[in-house]
Amino acid sequence: MTEFDEYNYCLSQIDILKEKYDTDWMVFIKLHPSVKNPENFIKVSKNVINVSNYADTQELEAVADIIITDYSSLMFEGLEINKPVILYMRDYDDYVKNN
Repeated sequence: MTEFDEYNYCLSQIDILKEKYDTDWMVFIKLHPSVKNPENFIKVSKNVINVSNYADTQELEAVADIIITDYSSLMFEGLEINKPVILYMRDYDDYVKNN
């Protein structure tokens, strides 16, 4: 399973959560700028929008209710503007095991 398969699995759960909790969720996903052709990696739906090519990350942060990120400096920017931040650490077990 690739990293993008894991992301897509997580994103597929949005529709399930939306129905279970009867809420409106919209997920903007922005891949690292070094990822070429990000549209080839993320499966979009009516609740998942790939904003990887959107230039202004600060505008995206401003409209977000919550920020889910990996080890990006985005975590600090989110905290600076008082947004809840969740760290997605897909390699946490490896990190703990090897450090």
